[in-house]
Amino acid sequence: MPKVDFKRNPDVPVVYSPVIDVRTSQYGLHLLSFVSPAATPDDVVMKDGEETIEVFAESELLVPLDAAERLIRDLATQFRKVVLKELRQGAEAEGLQMPPDDEVHIEGLDDIFALAGDRK
Repeated sequence: MPKVDFKRNPDVPVVYSPVIDVRTSQYGLHLLSFVSPAATPDDVVMKDGEETIEVFAESELLVPLDAAERLIRDLATQFRKVVLKELRQGAEAEGLQMPPDDEVHIEGLDDIFALAGDRK
């Protein structure tokens, strides 16, 4: 069976999504993309006794359950690489040395997010 090489298509538009909401269903993970518009007083509605501005998703990506675990692992791997690269650059700028990436022990997402928080 031939290898499948997934590549980004530069001819497809990139969608900017400052807010992503993750929901689950029997079909998989639903990633809803939101771009919050500038709101006016006319956009405010009363919902459950509270003033609310409703913002509807620009797009929705459905990730089937059997692919959700891979997505989460891939995101964690990519984020880990970015965090380690920035930590390494920061250490080098201060004249410090870091161990090789494969010797930096990270338990899981909590550790990755802790490292990401330390870099700010």
